[in-house]
Amino acid sequence: MPLPLPTSTSPNTQRTQRTHRQFSHAAAPTATEHLPHIVPDLLPYILAVVLGSVGGASGSSNDDDDSGSDSILNSDKSPLELYDTADAGVAVRARRDIRRGELLIAELPLLVWEEGMSAVELRRWTDALTDSARATLFSLSRRSDDTAIAAEMHDNTDESAPIRSANGFQLQLPDVALQVSSREGSGIVSDGDRNRNNKKNPNPTPTPPTHASFLFPHISRINHSCLPTCAQAMDWSTLRMEVYAMRDIPRGGEVTIEYLPGLVAMSSEPRKRKLKDTFGFECKCGLCSASLHTLHQSDSRRAELADASLSLADPHTQLDRQGMIGQLERIHSLLTLEGYTLVPEFTHNHVSRAYAVFRHLRSTHIADDSQSQSQSKV
Repeated sequence: MPLPLPTSTSPNTQRTQRTHRQFSHAAAPTATEHLPHIVPDLLPYILAVVLGSVGGASGSSNDDDDSGSDSILNSDKSPLELYDTADAGVAVRARRDIRRGELLIAELPLLVWEEGMSAVELRRWTDALTDSARATLFSLSRRSDDTAIAAEMHDNTDESAPIRSANGFQLQLPDVALQVSSREGSGIVSDGDRNRNNKKNPNPTPTPPTHASFLFPHISRINHSCLPTCAQAMDWSTLRMEVYAMRDIPRGGEVTIEYLPGLVAMSSEPRKRKLKDTFGFECKCGLCSASLHTLHQSDSRRAELADASLSLADPHTQLDRQGMIGQLERIHSLLTLEGYTLVPEFTHNHVSRAYAVFRHLRSTHIADDSQSQSQSKV
């Protein structure tokens, strides 16, 4: 998720735009496994999150499998490669034919930090990075829009701010119950400590962070699209972000992800305006650059998606079970017509979760019916 610049962008933003990146193929980091550089105050909590996630992990990543370790762009084993585009700098495309559901990259973060740190703290932290980490960090793109320029002119103490803002993800951390003693400045508390943080306590202990900022140097090179070919997800048991193909991608096809949640239920002008206001760029993805006729059809479908999702979220609608299934089926049909293959993120999380379950059950039911029909013909 994208990160805000110190003086201009809301901390609730998700992902920043990188369509004007100027990367050198030679600047891609080497295949050496790196350890994340985590700010000290976050380190105990990140370790607790990883340890708390290991027990329930599905094990999608395998340390003995190249696909489960850092797949390096342009390496012989990677399904991805960098390439120069006419109007979007360097982008990522498929080195070979890619199948839907394939894991394309699983990457450890280079940096993990807290939002709200001062420019002096961040400068001191990035100055202490290893030479290889600094080389990787400063090889990445920088924000160069008017907002970024104004922020840098206001205060350029934190020289990495435009880079972290252009390439970082702000992620919600898992809600892990930490049974540890609270210590001043640790940022870690137990459930009991949290309950004692009330008006009667003149020195309340700090609450655990709910979000942290991550920078993945290879995944950051993937461009945005309003009809993305891939989706990203965090595997907290390995602290890796994983990117999966959500449709078949032919050799040479661009690999894209979606930078902001909720765009799927927005028509083109509000969507582009939100991206412009948040990140300072004009979206020129395949959908936003399509003909007026195509955009009009897309806008109509996305308006219907917004209506359907809100009807499911509104407690006053009072839909019965059949009505809920009907609205979920309506969402599925609209997404299919739109060509949107990701599990959508709507404004209300419970609607997104309900649709994810519905889609899984629907695909399972169709698969079972197809198998039964095949057996009956034998």
